[in-house]
Amino acid sequence: MGMENPLAVRIVEATPQRSNWGNRRILGIFVFLALLSLIVDRIGFVATPSIKYRFVLQAFGTPERGDYVRLWAAHPLMDGGKRLLLTKLLACGPGDRLDFDRGEHSCNRVVIDRITMTQLDDGTPLPAFEFHGVIPAGQGFLLGQHPRSLDSRYLGLFPLTGAQKVWGIY
Repeated sequence: MGMENPLAVRIVEATPQRSNWGNRRILGIFVFLALLSLIVDRIGFVATPSIKYRFVLQAFGTPERGDYVRLWAAHPLMDGGKRLLLTKLLACGPGDRLDFDRGEHSCNRVVIDRITMTQLDDGTPLPAFEFHGVIPAGQGFLLGQHPRSLDSRYLGLFPLTGAQKVWGIY
């Protein structure tokens, strides 16, 4: 039973401390990729200068007046009647009063546009859409923000069935 020398150096093996940094980084990457996968499916590209944005993000909720909307639509004056994916502004919606007078459409007595075209690029006449009354349920008056946008000013009301509310992001 000897006495221990108080001056003796005690050797202690150091156990390596595991850093949580690696685990946190992997978790962070996983969460980022999961969120990205949710968003990527909701991003859309706007192929024409119809609105001021080139990319939109699908939003939640029912579109209302003042919202951007995306919908599939066909009209004989649009690319030979093919179904096209349109992105426009819902300028006047179901239950709103729409009127046409002296080349201007108004929604609830507020002017929302002025007719700027009388024919298509190929010379096809483009009559203005004339309407006086309350927009029926499930229909909407859609406007592009480009002066030469082919929209409700000329094509009339669009069915809003399947229309998605979107936010402009870039």
